[in-house]
Amino acid sequence: MSAKYLNNYAILQSGFWKIEVDTLHPRITSLRSDPAGRAEYCQEILTEGLGGLSVSETKYGINTSRNSAGHTASASLKNEMVLAMQNIQVGDFALVDLHFSLTGAKGEILRIEVHRTVTRRTELVTDVPFGLHCVREFSLWSKPDLRLNHNPANGCRTEYSSYEERSKRRVVGYHSSAELPGFYAHGSPAYPDLLFKLNTGLYHIEQHYCSHVLIGISSHDFSSGPACLEPGENSWILDISVVPQGSLSPVSFASKNPLINRFVKEFFDGYLLSSVSADHEFFGNNPYRHCFAPCAMHFETQGFMITDRRCWSEYQGDIEERWRKQIMRTLDQGRINPERIVTLFDSGVWQDACGHIKNDTGSPTQHGTFVLGCCWQLLKSGDKEFAGRIFSDLDNILKSLTRLQSNDYDNLLVSPLPGTPFGTPGAAASGYNDCLSVGHLDTYLNLTAYIAFQKFGSLLEFLDKKELAAEYRRRSAQIEKSVNKYLWNEASGRYAGWIDVNGKIHDFWFTDTNFLAIFSGIVPSERVGRIMASFLAHPNHHRIFAAGVNLDPVTDGTYAGTTEFGVWLNGGVFLGPASYELYARAAGLGGKAAWIMLRDLTAQWEKDRLSATPIYIDWTCPQPHLFSKRHWLTGKNAYTWIDGKEATGAGTEPYLSDGGSILWTLYCGVFGLHPDFQGITFKPHIPQQLADTEIGIRLMGKKIDIHYHGHGEKIAELKVAGKSIKSDRILWQDFPDNLTIDIDFPA
Repeated sequence: MSAKYLNNYAILQSGFWKIEVDTLHPRITSLRSDPAGRAEYCQEILTEGLGGLSVSETKYGINTSRNSAGHTASASLKNEMVLAMQNIQVGDFALVDLHFSLTGAKGEILRIEVHRTVTRRTELVTDVPFGLHCVREFSLWSKPDLRLNHNPANGCRTEYSSYEERSKRRVVGYHSSAELPGFYAHGSPAYPDLLFKLNTGLYHIEQHYCSHVLIGISSHDFSSGPACLEPGENSWILDISVVPQGSLSPVSFASKNPLINRFVKEFFDGYLLSSVSADHEFFGNNPYRHCFAPCAMHFETQGFMITDRRCWSEYQGDIEERWRKQIMRTLDQGRINPERIVTLFDSGVWQDACGHIKNDTGSPTQHGTFVLGCCWQLLKSGDKEFAGRIFSDLDNILKSLTRLQSNDYDNLLVSPLPGTPFGTPGAAASGYNDCLSVGHLDTYLNLTAYIAFQKFGSLLEFLDKKELAAEYRRRSAQIEKSVNKYLWNEASGRYAGWIDVNGKIHDFWFTDTNFLAIFSGIVPSERVGRIMASFLAHPNHHRIFAAGVNLDPVTDGTYAGTTEFGVWLNGGVFLGPASYELYARAAGLGGKAAWIMLRDLTAQWEKDRLSATPIYIDWTCPQPHLFSKRHWLTGKNAYTWIDGKEATGAGTEPYLSDGGSILWTLYCGVFGLHPDFQGITFKPHIPQQLADTEIGIRLMGKKIDIHYHGHGEKIAELKVAGKSIKSDRILWQDFPDNLTIDIDFPA
């Protein structure tokens, strides 16, 4: 440990922390950390210009310690490093003493001791005797007690809010130290998590939408309005520790490969618990550009499928309850009509837009992905009561898709977007690629509907609605036949992206379409082989850890983004769609091929956490990734190869947690878990490197421990609670909670 103290500047440093303090304008100006204690510090934690300081807000304005004059500062290194500042003026009503120290056995705890003397009675709107203004890459799982300058339930909007309007919005949560002995702030993949422990009083947890998150001490709970400070003295001690990514993951996964063990837990923490798209209800108080996008909900909920508990913490995180709230919020507020879901955008404003989707029909695929997300959540929880509450709403939403089934194409869905022969650049896309204009016979739309109808039919059987279940299963079977009849491109040996009204096939080797098809189970076995052979023969088939969304550049005028291949969604790698590649490799080529991708994915994770840093720029326009060349070339949203031999970028859009689906496709593709509402089927494709893995998971409300003995593609014996099962499928009704399943492979 070390310390440096100059006239107006001080540094406190250990292997875990490096803290820079401005003693002339009392505040912490820089904070970096390393959870391993090797002094390999992460990037800057604090927001420039604010930092860590005392902040008291009256109705007339903000008073901070930064404006103090006449205070004193001193430093000592007796038993531990201590930097003290006395008589700091906050407005004209308080004097504050601050003591900063690095304590613990190795200086792993940053301790901030605050003593405040209130000199006259003052009414405050909010009060933070000391808090850290952190960058927006920290997610705060908290209750939104206080909303300032915006009401998220204020009806549907069809336009973006202005930057000036968004910048005024804040959400604040309050927790007593008795209620919450420790508060965790989850960092994005580029940061560790932070643990705050307060000895008394209240935690102040605030999201300032366009600027920062503020975490610290509150003197009062201001959720009911302003409160008065009375003359007198108060003291608080705030301890802050760094927590390695993955430590807080509610995930049980153990293999003989320590790299994979770390990856599964760290990836869950960094891309799902941190989830920097965080919404008010299910992720926390961090709404960014996409607060909630139903078009990606199936990706997000797939990620949460691998947890083995409802909660990641006793105090902060019943995941299933948060998802229920989010689903109900979408159904209550997020529909233009009973059949049409819209997207929650832009700091809590419901908005019927995603990319360029501003039309009469919205994005039809979004209806399927939302229902799929609901089915995944229900499949995890087994909550029959909640399923019964929402099934009619889900039925209405899917009706918008059933009406697209056309007798002219044997009940294939015909997309209403965009209503021109082959698509208009800038028009809506029905797939995940919101820069691509797709029309008429759309493979992605049909595959999404196929899976949604299938899963919803299983849910309806669970609810004893057998007639309606049979109808959706019949529709799903119709789509299966018609997709294989009309959308298979025999010449290329894969499924087309879409076919326009003139019969022109649009096929640029769309991986998101073809691997989704394999994931859905719609592809006959001989065609799976052709798809994968075509894939491996392509020069762009393996780019670092995954293939791009399309392997060939889109050159037919239907792509609305940059014309350069490998940028944004034109050939760039996104983790949501890339997850289907991991599944397709396992199911189509076997565990060894899946391992190649998993090996390279985890190697890239060790290198850069799949995160371009800093992730965020100020969102001064609604979609900077579409309008800023600098943003494209720095690769903030996807891995690209446009600017050299090395890939650049982040593994996903920073405001979506779609990357979590990588974990589920690992579980269902490699480890072979195929659950529905009636039971679970096992179809493993386990490489030698993952032999003897043990997994804990929660499905249908049941805790399940799965032990794999050996590796391979063929099960020698399946045992449930020690009892041998002759099938590769077990039914939920036949087994109690807390199942132990053993899967043996031939020696």
